[in-house]
Amino acid sequence: MHAISVVRASILELCALDHNGDGPTLARWLGNKTIETFAVWLRDPNNYVVVGVLEGDVKGVGLIEKSGDLRLCYVHPDHQRRGLGRAIVDELEKQATRWGLCEIRLTSSANAKTFYERHGYVSAGQPIHEFGVLWDYPYRKQLTETNERWPRRITLEEALRQGPPPPGNQAIPIFRHGSLEVEMYAPIRTDHQKPHERDEVYVVARGTALFFNGREQREVLPGSFIFVPAKQQHRFESMSPDFAVWVLFYGPSGGET
Repeated sequence: MHAISVVRASILELCALDHNGDGPTLARWLGNKTIETFAVWLRDPNNYVVVGVLEGDVKGVGLIEKSGDLRLCYVHPDHQRRGLGRAIVDELEKQATRWGLCEIRLTSSANAKTFYERHGYVSAGQPIHEFGVLWDYPYRKQLTETNERWPRRITLEEALRQGPPPPGNQAIPIFRHGSLEVEMYAPIRTDHQKPHERDEVYVVARGTALFFNGREQREVLPGSFIFVPAKQQHRFESMSPDFAVWVLFYGPSGGET
């Protein structure tokens, strides 16, 4: 069985709750699920594809992009609940770790939400209307580093490649440990952010801007360090086109005293 046949069978039978047998929705969903398209996915150096084999035949397929987006995870309807889906996700997560990623993002079908939640994925926002009667459910998972991979090192270029931000977030999640969350923020033209619930630190990675703290503007340059207490109004203004800043959230909601 060709891997793409597994994908098509899984969509048709296991995702009935999503497509409700709607012809136009199915036609669009299955439109790029062809052998030719699968060959293109395989040739793309930014993709990692894994297939699950049972009884000498392909019964599952998964694909993750170097950006951290998990695009495929399908198991044939006749081979559910045999550990194949878990094995595929495990291997995709291992590859993400080998790439140095800290997070995986995906959009789930309604049918697969419980599966992903059982394996550590959490909701990343409200459902998104895709097309027809189909809705996507965004999920994300922070990857746990083994002790052998500490200390963690992430370059600016690696951080920017992990974009774009997930739905509902303006910055790219990069790293999490304890209460610490690190993001990469590269606003385009206008900074729309609102006051945050936790204390945060900015470190300008590149470019220039004016930082407004609710009362006055200050110029910031590469290497500038900015502390913003929880709930304080602030934003960046007059940003250069290449402006990017590291964002570090820490501590409890409401900030530390």
